[in-house]
Amino acid sequence: MDEARLAAWLSAEAGAPVAIRAASLLTGGAIQQNWALSVTRGGAQEEWVLRTDNAATLAVSLPRLEEFALFQAAHAAGVTVPEPLFACADTSVLGAPFFVMRRVAGSATAHKLAKAAAAQGGDDALVAALGRELARIHRITPPRDDLAFLGAPPADPALAFVAAMRARLDAAGTPRPVLEWGLEALSRHAPPPLPPVLNHNDFRTGNVMVEGGRLTAVLDWEFAAWGDPHADLGWFCAPCWRFGNRALEAGGLGSRAAFLAGYAEAGAAPDPARLPFWELAATIRWAVIAADQGARHLSGRERGLELALTAQIVPELELDILAQVDGLEGVAVQPTAPEAVPRNPPSPLLEAPDAADLLATAREALLGKLLPALPPALHYEARMAANAIAIASRAIGVAPGFAPDLAALAAEIRNGTARREEVRALLRRLTHLRCAITNPRALGAAQ
Repeated sequence: MDEARLAAWLSAEAGAPVAIRAASLLTGGAIQQNWALSVTRGGAQEEWVLRTDNAATLAVSLPRLEEFALFQAAHAAGVTVPEPLFACADTSVLGAPFFVMRRVAGSATAHKLAKAAAAQGGDDALVAALGRELARIHRITPPRDDLAFLGAPPADPALAFVAAMRARLDAAGTPRPVLEWGLEALSRHAPPPLPPVLNHNDFRTGNVMVEGGRLTAVLDWEFAAWGDPHADLGWFCAPCWRFGNRALEAGGLGSRAAFLAGYAEAGAAPDPARLPFWELAATIRWAVIAADQGARHLSGRERGLELALTAQIVPELELDILAQVDGLEGVAVQPTAPEAVPRNPPSPLLEAPDAADLLATAREALLGKLLPALPPALHYEARMAANAIAIASRAIGVAPGFAPDLAALAAEIRNGTARREEVRALLRRLTHLRCAITNPRALGAAQ
């Protein structure tokens, strides 16, 4: 970051001299970069956040100037967001468009918020407040000249979602029969359209700032769009966003009842019958995004451990999709023991620990000896490395065997020619085996 050039631009925009006292890259943000700026403006000290693009972005992510316009609209509507200050389209300043907002106190770290909520058996006061906040967002409705870049609302958001996800699967080119199974169920159970509202489209634990149990900001508006209000409600309540607190159905923070009651206090009462559709849609959408993150890594444009690991969560999301489809269709499935993963025998060429053993030993050393010696700023990345080693050690010894034609299976499901009970059993077996490699604990959580 060229701080001198940035300070000159900020001074011109602010109408007063701006000096940058400190600038540091904040953690998180796989798609965007967030920089903490400590500045003086006209002699007064202020704390700002600068938000710009990473090297590679998702096609569905709005550009920064459009996200800035959303912050402005939300701020004007009384939504709890950081005050938007300045936006820059001139790429000569930092190399990419960016905007600046006021920094607010609090933490958005999802696992810490979920852990704190679990310690008190759930924080219904917080999730009720989040429900009220989401209702305020949904008061923003089309048409809006300042949000014209969002385009016209879809005539039928449910069917538009199914079409969009299928298009993204086609563009990615990787057959994913479980996702096709979920989309096929959605297409048959689509609820009728409602008047459109502004959807945040990523309203979840991890994108809200909390300080002392109080909401201080709703962040990350890059996926906002017009749609069904239940899409946001379903996203927040979906199993994939509970961060280990499966019983706390509202974002892993509190009860679904408290969240929906808070929403009803500040807006129209939600329709609970529509939520199973949109919670399944949320899980499918996150699986598609996770797969896209892995593709960013594989493309070589932006290789990174976090991107590579994000793709590894797809199998456990698929496990949830299968259960959610069964729930949507009223299918009672008896819990079954996960199938044992076939393992290759140790290589006869080596009379020594094999690759899987070496990886497991390296992981033990990383977590037991190296991690405690690292500065705290590196602990998150070290744990990601340990997770990657664990997945690799499980995958490397798997013997080839059960391998259905995934492309043919996905096409059969989409075309409606699948033999449903046979395919349902096949998908469960496939997903159990994949989860046994990527996250065996997900199998126990799903039973």
